[in-house]
Amino acid sequence: MRGLGLCEEEFATFAKTHFLRGGELRSQSVSEDRRWRADRMLQLVCPPKESAHWHIPPVIGSAAVSAGEPPDLWTWDVRPDCAYWLSLRGFNPRYRFQIQNCAFARDWITCPYLTVEFKRDGESEDVAVRQVRAAGALALFNRWYLLAEARKASKRPDDISDDDTAIVRHYTLTFVGHKFVFWVLQPTLDEEGRWAGCVMKRLFGADCTDEHALRELADWVNEIHRSGLSQYGPSCEKDNKCVLNVGGVRTSAVHEGS
Repeated sequence: MRGLGLCEEEFATFAKTHFLRGGELRSQSVSEDRRWRADRMLQLVCPPKESAHWHIPPVIGSAAVSAGEPPDLWTWDVRPDCAYWLSLRGFNPRYRFQIQNCAFARDWITCPYLTVEFKRDGESEDVAVRQVRAAGALALFNRWYLLAEARKASKRPDDISDDDTAIVRHYTLTFVGHKFVFWVLQPTLDEEGRWAGCVMKRLFGADCTDEHALRELADWVNEIHRSGLSQYGPSCEKDNKCVLNVGGVRTSAVHEGS
C-alpha cells in the first residue's frame, strides 16, 4: 500500500477492517445478557452540551476565555475518525434509561475509552496528535467528572479509592500513513483532588511495514479493549450507581452480568 502510494482513506479502511473492527452488527434489539461490549463509532460529532452531561474541561475553557476566545470554543467539530464507546447494554435494563441523567449517553453508547485518528502519509504527526488530544481530553474530563460526582454522592468516602481514580484514563491511537503511535491521557489533580488539566503520554509506536510491529499493534488494541471491558466498564457502572442512588434510583449492589 505504501509502495502504491495509496491515499489516507485506503490505510484507514484497511486498519478498520483488520485491527479496529466494529463488533456486532447494528440492531435495535438490545441483548439482555448484561455483558460489557464496545461500540465503534465513525466520525461521531459530540460538541459539549452541559445539559447532556458532556462538560467543557474547565482549565482549557478558562484559558480560552482569558485569551479573548468565545466561551463556545468547544462547539467546533472534534470529530475523530474512529472511537470506541461502552454499550449501554452492559447496564441493568431497570435503570439503563437513567444513565443519561448522570453521565453523557448518546442513544445506546456512553463513556468512550479509545479514540483513533488517521492522517495521510507525509503529513505532520502533530496534526493527528492535536486532534486526538482534544477529543481525548474532552472524554477524559467527563469520565473524571462522573467519578467526582460519585465521590460527592457516596455516603462512605472509602467507597471511592485511589484504584478507582487510576482507572480514569483515555487511550488514543494515531496513524500517519503506515506509522502508528499509542497514547494515554490521564488527569492531573490538585492537592484537593480537583481537576487541574491532563497529561498525554506516548506508550508505543512503530511502522506497519514491519511484521512484528503489526503483531504489537494487534496486542495493544486487544489489551486496551480488555481493560475497557473488564475495568473501565464496571468502574463507570459503579460511579453511575452512586449518583443515581442519591436521586432515589434503586440499583443492584453488584454487576449482575455473566
